[in-house]
Amino acid sequence: MFFFAVLWAGTGLFGQEMSVNMGLIKTLIPNSSRVAVIFNPNGPAASSLTGEMEATSRDQSLMVIKVPITSIREIAPAMRNLASFEVDFMYLVEDKIITGTNSIKFVVKSTVKKGIPVFATTDNAFKGGALGRIDGSGDAAVLTINGKVQSRFNLQIPEGNNKIKIEE
Repeated sequence: MFFFAVLWAGTGLFGQEMSVNMGLIKTLIPNSSRVAVIFNPNGPAASSLTGEMEATSRDQSLMVIKVPITSIREIAPAMRNLASFEVDFMYLVEDKIITGTNSIKFVVKSTVKKGIPVFATTDNAFKGGALGRIDGSGDAAVLTINGKVQSRFNLQIPEGNNKIKIEE
C-alpha cells in the first residue's frame, strides 16, 4: 500500500533549493500546477525535504504530491497510482533507489508514455532519459534540457535565458 501526501500552500521558513529548482522548471512549463516529488524517506536528505517541499508549494504555487519510495519494488506500483493525480511533471530527489540506472529507465519509460516530463539533479537520470537536469544550486542553478528527448514534450524555452541550456 502506498501513501501519497499532497502539500499545498505551506507556511514557514524552510530550505529553498527545491523551490529554486522548481522555478527553473516552471519557466519551461509555465502553466504547471502539480508536481510529483519522488524521494526516499530514509535517504540522507529526507530530514530537510518536508520543509523544502512546503517552501516549493508556497513559493511556486505548486501542488506537491509526495511519493515516498523505500525500495526498487515500490516504483512500478507508485507510477501506476500516480496517474490519478494528473501531475504536470516529476522531480526525482537523488537517491540510488530512485535515480539508479534500472530505476530511472523504468520511471522515464512509464512517464514518457503519459507525456509527463521528468527532472532530476543527477547525470545518471539525465542519461537515462530524464528531460532535464538541474546543475548547481541557488542563484547558480542551471537547467540542462536533454536534446534527445526534448521533442516529446511541449516546452516553452525562453530565448536569451542563461539559466537554461540544451545538451545533446
